[in-house]
Amino acid sequence: MHARQIQELLNANGFPCGAVDEVIGRKTKAATARFQQAANTGPWLAIDGIAGVKTQAALSKLPNLSPHFTAAEMGCRHCGQAYVRRDLLAALEALRTEIGPIPVSSSYRCRQHNRAIGGASRSMHLYGFGVDVEISSRVPEVVGLRLFSGVGDRRGVVEHVDLRHLSVENLTPEATVLRPARWTYES
Repeated sequence: MHARQIQELLNANGFPCGAVDEVIGRKTKAATARFQQAANTGPWLAIDGIAGVKTQAALSKLPNLSPHFTAAEMGCRHCGQAYVRRDLLAALEALRTEIGPIPVSSSYRCRQHNRAIGGASRSMHLYGFGVDVEISSRVPEVVGLRLFSGVGDRRGVVEHVDLRHLSVENLTPEATVLRPARWTYES
């Protein structure tokens, strides 16, 4: 894969690297590292910013970041960046195995978008560890799977899951997949 192809794939799939100039510079390496941190389509990649053979193989699977989730659905609705963590994708894939397809209404959010929709200032969405879902599963069913350390619901139906225990921005350090932080959204 040539530098041009790498840059085009990164830019088109939520990992902006700037101009397609065929130079693997600082921006392309940073975008490659962000992609490596997100990709969950096979063996996990080293996060080194180098588009070696394994990274190129994963890039060739774009727009899929995992078997059932694409960069577009996991990306910010404002800027399109897909800064999501592979751990979150792995947990979502495990949840999908248990309950079936999972429509995603919001995953990664840039700060501007998070502010615009009234998101929490340290929302797990900002760090690639949170996702809002459109499923009919009830809280006990999802909590019982022990996949997520944060579960939010509306009227007992799960609307948000996250992996806050993996984030340095976690405001609930006691939360684990065995004892997740839980909350209910109003109306």
